[in-house]
Amino acid sequence: RLRAMPNVSRLREASARQWPLLGEAGAVTSAREVIDRVGDGCPAAFAIELEARLLDMTGAETRGLFAGRLRRMLDSVNAGLDETAPPLSLKLMRPTAQKVRRSAAARDLAGPRIHDAIAGALAVMEVTTGRGLVCAAPTAGSAGIVPGCLHAMGRAGCSEDELTDALAVMALVGAIVAVRATFAAEVCGCAAETGVAAAMAAGGLAHLAGGGAAAAFDAASVCMMNTLGLVCDPVHGEIEVPCHARNIAGVGHAFVAASSVLGGFRAVIPFDEVVDAMLEVGHQMSASLRCTARGGLAVTPTALRLKGVAVGREG
Repeated sequence: RLRAMPNVSRLREASARQWPLLGEAGAVTSAREVIDRVGDGCPAAFAIELEARLLDMTGAETRGLFAGRLRRMLDSVNAGLDETAPPLSLKLMRPTAQKVRRSAAARDLAGPRIHDAIAGALAVMEVTTGRGLVCAAPTAGSAGIVPGCLHAMGRAGCSEDELTDALAVMALVGAIVAVRATFAAEVCGCAAETGVAAAMAAGGLAHLAGGGAAAAFDAASVCMMNTLGLVCDPVHGEIEVPCHARNIAGVGHAFVAASSVLGGFRAVIPFDEVVDAMLEVGHQMSASLRCTARGGLAVTPTALRLKGVAVGREG
């Protein structure tokens, strides 16, 4: 019927990339509930069971979806790091992921895992800015942090099964944020994007290193308390400046938060309360600092020149 309409010249179809929630039985609304229910058990198994109930799928089917998302993320990393592919076209920046990856000085300073994570995160952000295919994690503006960390741990020797479990734990952290707050920078600034992405990644990294559910959420707390009030101020309204830089910072946040918690540091403020505080702080922030490109870095002299706006004009 669509093709037969006089004004339709072409029809394109796409298969589903998201699945509707078909059930709410057993849904959780807090990290405290997860920790109490998991105890000394595996948070990854709990995450997959929870997702399976919500999607009305089997555990095996749901795990397959997580594995598919993992492969899609790593494909995006590889696409951004592929030096045989045509250069990606960005509006405000030049792609640097491949250059960063080749830098021995950068690797020596940051260490191999964080260095690989930075290169991977930049690769994904350059792919998404160049209109390629990535997974929002949890948003396009923060899409590099989770896959960058997973890429790094894969290069460090983690198997696909281990990375799939880590991604499930990362998703569990994000699920609590989804219930209690938001992923929208329009509501909470970049704290809800790169801040949450770093928290998700930290939880998965803590799991990969042998931490349980309590450690995963404590690591997530450390990340989020360090990004409360982080503004969203995209230059020219594009997901480039400062989004790429904040994805770089996000992988660093994730690794140091997970490392400190595994070493014995405690966040003190529970994850649920940090998430609630993020939402409250977001409501107190000026609209000019919440993804409107009307404040922060978006109105600096250099940013205005990039936008072709005269600098120094009054009124």
